[in-house]
Amino acid sequence: NLLALSLKEALSGFNVYVRLKVKALIAAVTWESFTEVSPGTPTANGTIITAKTELLTACDVYYGTKITAMFNTEEGTPVAGDLSVELTLLTASTKYYFYIKDKLDPKSARTGIYSFETTA
Repeated sequence: NLLALSLKEALSGFNVYVRLKVKALIAAVTWESFTEVSPGTPTANGTIITAKTELLTACDVYYGTKITAMFNTEEGTPVAGDLSVELTLLTASTKYYFYIKDKLDPKSARTGIYSFETTA
């Protein structure tokens, strides 16, 4: 990764998460958390991503087939603390990576990177 080399940093999903968390603490921003993140039970062409959160605003699930290229998004809005986002039109027998971010303020809530594999 040329960007990582030029910045002399390891730009993993965990590092991004920690960096945002620390910046939020420094800026005295309230950091909302996502817990119990689950890729559900993947089928050949989709899955339902679920998570618990205290957020009341829309969230985006970013996903893709490479850990460094999660450019697809689906939006969901938590209801009573439960977020549920359906991913469709996926390719069978393919590993996908995803993370969740607060749509309104991406610096106030973000998960680490999770993965799942669609069935054959």
